[in-house]
Amino acid sequence: VGDACPELDPKLFADEPRVRVFNLEKNHGAGGAAPRNYALHLAAGELIAYLDDDNTWESSHVSSLVQALVQHAAGFAFSSMKVDGRDLGFDVPRLRGIDTSCILHEKGLFARYGGWKDRKEAGYAHDWELVERWLAGNERWVATRKPTVLYNAASSGQADYLSTLLTGE
Repeated sequence: VGDACPELDPKLFADEPRVRVFNLEKNHGAGGAAPRNYALHLAAGELIAYLDDDNTWESSHVSSLVQALVQHAAGFAFSSMKVDGRDLGFDVPRLRGIDTSCILHEKGLFARYGGWKDRKEAGYAHDWELVERWLAGNERWVATRKPTVLYNAASSGQADYLSTLLTGE
């Protein structure tokens, strides 16, 4: 689901019958809460994964998360990610230690804890705010520790934030 994204071309997915493409008519602002919640309402599957437009997944990303989720009977799983070739070492769900595109979760978490809050409600770390609700509900989690998400620092517009992740400051 795009947020009135001019680059989103449904024709790119024409050969994949399992993928449905939607593009909202108006942009809902930074953070992506509106398109993510829209997608959650439409999702037919039991597992949900996210891929923001400034990231890419390695080919093993989803399969490694699903395997870990099933093996550990967890409600959500997450990977680590690379920025400029450097693994950020995400291994425990914490602020600045998880990213939206790293997460795979059971769809049922949406029903139990609600959806994404926008940045006005949740602040910049809206992905952390969602995970924090799951943790408060004692949901089981597992980290693959594999950096299967590649963060595109050049197109993200988040140089300052990425610098703090890379330097730890």
